[in-house]
Amino acid sequence: MKYNLHTHSVYCGHATGTINEYAEYAEKCNFDLLGFSDHIPFPDNHFKSSRMDYSKRKDYQEDVRREKDRGMKVLLGYECDYSTEWKGYFEDILGEVDYLIAGTHYMRRDVGNIVTPFYAPFSQKDFVLYTDATIKAMESGLFAFIAHPDVYLCTLPFDKNAYLAAVDLITAATELNIPLEINSNGMAKADSGAVNKDCGYPNKEFWTLAKEMGAKAVISSDAHKVENLEKYYERIVDFADEIKIELLEPVLSKDGKLSFRTQEDK
Repeated sequence: MKYNLHTHSVYCGHATGTINEYAEYAEKCNFDLLGFSDHIPFPDNHFKSSRMDYSKRKDYQEDVRREKDRGMKVLLGYECDYSTEWKGYFEDILGEVDYLIAGTHYMRRDVGNIVTPFYAPFSQKDFVLYTDATIKAMESGLFAFIAHPDVYLCTLPFDKNAYLAAVDLITAATELNIPLEINSNGMAKADSGAVNKDCGYPNKEFWTLAKEMGAKAVISSDAHKVENLEKYYERIVDFADEIKIELLEPVLSKDGKLSFRTQEDK
């Protein structure tokens, strides 16, 4: 199955391409399934500078639903930065959509001090913050998969601290039976010079470890431009093949929610 479950449109505030443009392009490129996962907005417009305005939430959902009659499957979702204080809100939103995914982008060191892996190397404390936030998302039971679990390597080498964080993340994912996403947006960032090609993600050492530890994997482009749906598809498939990690296939459960199966489940 040719699919993409991590797609950002103009609604998210830092991507280009309308819902319709993505759907038409995906169908032209023979995708079987396209899932939209713009960053979830918050009622208080938290993170408004890089997220959808809350007033646009219903427009986004209606735009995605308009594409449901296509030959390929089109799913409605959101990407969430998980925090226990927002769990009730995420639960309510999950009732309105097909799926949620979790991607850790921001952590709070203390009051008013936010850290992100995209712009500065982590301190040892930051590794703990990232790992704890991502594992709490897994434990919530709300998310279909964990987006770019190795994004913390965006500006870092795979050193001892990175290895220990990877072991904790992969152990939790295997114990909780939640898939991890091999994300090709790091390839796009490297091509554009936005991240260091010697670091970046997807990280081969992280995913080799994930394979050895028995993690389940899905792939997605995390597209922020329409053309990136197809541009990086074969590269991310080749990456997974090189690691020799088995990829799950998305299916819809009886209640219409997103789930996954292995090749043996067919």
